[in-house]
Parts: sequence; C-alpha cells; structure tokens
Amino acid sequence: TTSNANFRYAEVVRNKLDRRQMKGHDCEHCRKFVNAVCGHGAHSSNKKQRIDSAYKNGDGGKYVFNPSEVIHNCSRHRSNFTPDETPDGFWELSFADSIAERKVVEEIIND
Repeated sequence: TTSNANFRYAEVVRNKLDRRQMKGHDCEHCRKFVNAVCGHGAHSSNKKQRIDSAYKNGDGGKYVFNPSEVIHNCSRHRSNFTPDETPDGFWELSFADSIAERKVVEEIIND
C-alpha cells in the first residue's frame, strides 16, 4: 500500500514484488562490500560522491560494476525513504564516566 504522506516514515512491506520496486540503500557494512566489489576505495567521506564517481564506462574504464546499480539491485535494505545515518555512540548505553574510562583503556591497548 502506498500513501501520499508528506513526511518520511518507515513502512513495512512484506510482498516480494512490492519490496523489489522500493529503492535500495546501504548501511556502513554494506558500503564496504559494495566498494570492494566495485573496485573503488572507501576513502571518500561523502557517500554520494563516492558512489557517483566510482563508475566508469567499460571502454578502458577501471570499474566493472556501477555501485548505484549494485545497491539498487542487491541491497536487502529497502524503503521508500532512505533513513538517516545513526550518530556515533548512539547505542552506547553506559554511563559517561565508564565510556571515558573505556576509551582510555582502548587508547592504551592500541598504542
């Protein structure tokens, strides 16, 4: 079912054909896979720029797959509206002092 709402929302669609027609998008982990498959480095911080600049034509171009097409055709993440990225630390449910202590310990271990 499609609604003409003027706001972004998450709709549950269980019909395979209807889901196939929805826009595919990626997450942080899927993005790494798409970059590896398409042969484009994950260095760019701008996701849209990275995806658009990665694809080159088959006439001597370096990349075989168009990342936007791979995401649209293969992504398990589908929705009418692409969700916002989850902010860093959003799922950190500890108290502030234990978070700071854990970061200090991680820095010591990584050095």
